[in-house]
Amino acid sequence: MSDLIITDLRIRFIPVSIQYFQRDIVSVFFDKDNLTLNQILEKKNYLKLRPRVESKYKKYLSVPIGKFLKVLKEEKDLFYLNFLNKNGDKSFCQFTIEDHLIDKGLYCFKTGDDINYIGRCTDNFQKRINNGYGVISATNCFLHGQSTNCHINSLINISKKVKLGVYIMSEKTTTEIKTLEKEILNKYGKNFSWNVQKS
Repeated sequence: MSDLIITDLRIRFIPVSIQYFQRDIVSVFFDKDNLTLNQILEKKNYLKLRPRVESKYKKYLSVPIGKFLKVLKEEKDLFYLNFLNKNGDKSFCQFTIEDHLIDKGLYCFKTGDDINYIGRCTDNFQKRINNGYGVISATNCFLHGQSTNCHINSLINISKKVKLGVYIMSEKTTTEIKTLEKEILNKYGKNFSWNVQKS
């Protein structure tokens, strides 16, 4: 793994094995069945969609939201995309890290020799990677879900040969981890094509 230099600190990412279980998983949001269309329209992110739904899709108000979106997608009615975040209708994969990593710190995803993404983990790597990126749930795909998790997982799915590296900072505070991540992104961020740049 490539080293990054921040002031006098050399950051060396330790390689971690990734085990893939499934690739090219599509339409994950079809599985969202704990809310009806009417119930999701009561949430803040979806209020603006109610007038259109009530004028054109009223008969579906009591249908689980995933089944409603399945009908729309199969009928090629692009209105379904209004319920999803910008990465919610991509192809995903399922994977885990094989190591039992209960440490915290920074992590990176690489393809070849290039670091594509830097992120922080303030609880433990196993939870962050396996539960955050490794499995995309139906909820992740919606406006109120985790667009970043969908984004990174879909890129890992497309890229096929992705490597994961961790920089352990178990003795550091959450603030110190966030500060180091910010310093790295400020210095190198334009080189990391998967990071969404923040101003």
